[in-house]
Amino acid sequence: MCFTYADEIKEWDTDKLVKFLESQDLKLKVHHLDIIRDQELTGDNFLEYTEQKFQDCGLKLGPASRLAKFAKECKEKKRGSFSSYKTQKDLKEILMNYGIDGNGIGNIRQFPPTTYPLKDDDEELQQCIKEVKRKLGNMGTILADSNEAMSSSA
Repeated sequence: MCFTYADEIKEWDTDKLVKFLESQDLKLKVHHLDIIRDQELTGDNFLEYTEQKFQDCGLKLGPASRLAKFAKECKEKKRGSFSSYKTQKDLKEILMNYGIDGNGIGNIRQFPPTTYPLKDDDEELQQCIKEVKRKLGNMGTILADSNEAMSSSA
């Protein structure tokens, strides 16, 4: 199943929408974004707005036209995998979508690992240890055979 940006944007509140619009190259000024805040537009509203509706909110023709065009593009644009983001702007956009400030990796929250207590007599732990030992034993045989083959060919 392929999702569009709209699937995510429609869930956004006003603040998240404004932050997203700020991160785009739409040539919007602070007072344009203030109008969106004052009108309390959410992501769902934004996607349905036409140039005329943006003008009715108090935006001039230029920003209204750019926003309407951008909203239409968002509805049509398919979301790609993380590897499809090739530029720094692409990366900042996806990080912003997840609420991460993209101005440095030091700002990305750490994900602490969850630890679980293990007992030495745990049956699943014993099975894992046996499997690891078996695989290591096989690797040792392979390595010994390959070294032997290499030394006899020299």
